[in-house]
Amino acid sequence: MLEILTPIPAKLAIPEKFLYHIWDSQHIRYHDYTNKTFKTISGKTLVITFPGHYNTMAGADFKNAIIEIDGVHLQGDAEIHINTGDWYAHGHEQNPIYNSVILHIVYEHNHHLNFTINENSDKIEILEIKNLFSDEIEKLYQKYADTHILNHEKYCPFFSNIRTEFYEKYLEQAGIERLMKKVKRFEIELAFVSFDQLFYQSILEAMGYSRNKYQFYKFAKENTWLEYKQGNLGIEQLVDAMTTDAGLNTKDHNIYDWYLFRIRPCNHPLTRIYQIAPFIHKSFQTSLTTEIQKLFSFKKNEFTINKFKNRVYEILSTENKYNKYKMGKDRINTIIINIFIPILIVYANTTNDNELKELCEKIYIEFPALIENQIDHTMRNYMTPEQYAIAQKKAIYQQGILNIYHQYCINHLCDLCRLSIN
Repeated sequence: MLEILTPIPAKLAIPEKFLYHIWDSQHIRYHDYTNKTFKTISGKTLVITFPGHYNTMAGADFKNAIIEIDGVHLQGDAEIHINTGDWYAHGHEQNPIYNSVILHIVYEHNHHLNFTINENSDKIEILEIKNLFSDEIEKLYQKYADTHILNHEKYCPFFSNIRTEFYEKYLEQAGIERLMKKVKRFEIELAFVSFDQLFYQSILEAMGYSRNKYQFYKFAKENTWLEYKQGNLGIEQLVDAMTTDAGLNTKDHNIYDWYLFRIRPCNHPLTRIYQIAPFIHKSFQTSLTTEIQKLFSFKKNEFTINKFKNRVYEILSTENKYNKYKMGKDRINTIIINIFIPILIVYANTTNDNELKELCEKIYIEFPALIENQIDHTMRNYMTPEQYAIAQKKAIYQQGILNIYHQYCINHLCDLCRLSIN
């Protein structure tokens, strides 16, 4: 069933960051509701499986999107512009960093070609969304486009107006929403890889922090856990193979465009490989999934958060002859919350292991606060001291703050945020 929709009036200037929110939350309507598909400018059928996750670093706006074009599954990046011509105005057709883009999303198509061309001369399909805004978003934009959405509010209506008795509950709900988003992302990625590879590439991505996370992700996709396992490598051979494949034990650091400028030695990607290689090597005896499951295995009534944390620290934070920097507890805590728990929930759902799922949820709800990061410090400016103290009590509350930040604050969508709590 095709539906004729009315675009937002051209007189309203569309901020690109507003489009980021629309894409991230998928506030767009299908061209064909029966089959839940869209049509690209060239007339191809498009299915959006996963819109990707927002990229705050250089490169495309959304990383690791998963789509289907005329029945062909693709995984890559998505770039968003107001007009199709902005791709060329910004010089993306000359920049190889955009060669991983698989879909160009535009508010309005204004180019003579019905596809976009990258630096490799590949054709990229275009999705025009000016006629596809959902009713809720269209009404909200009509009301606020000229003022609030275009200008960042120094006064935060969310933290100023929310009642104290609802604050913790809302943060918990926002934290669970963030967890479910991760679960959904990993469920989708599982269609392309095994659980072992999913754990492997996700752990390495987390080891990269913000500077090298996508470089590590690309490295892990191209140098898989199974390939290293099948190589029957000793630990020294594995370390040498990983660092060589990553281009880190030579002068050619451009293989994966590693960010190395003014990076602390403990954060260097070479250090990160040294830290995780022993655990990866140990997993070759069974599987990476099995070794991670062991960390979550407790006899009935013997589980405590401290016992669990200490077990994980003992396995992952070990000294070895390659590396004088042990993996820090803060990094391990982040991996537990962002990688182990959501992927194990996917695994538990797949295997109908309710006990494992309940344990993962229990750990997520009870886990103490992670180390403060830059987003915490930014959001602190909008909270009272009492609110900030509450937000730093548990990891789930911090995850809730991150969910609010990435969904609304990063793009200054204050009115959408206000709408969410009304």
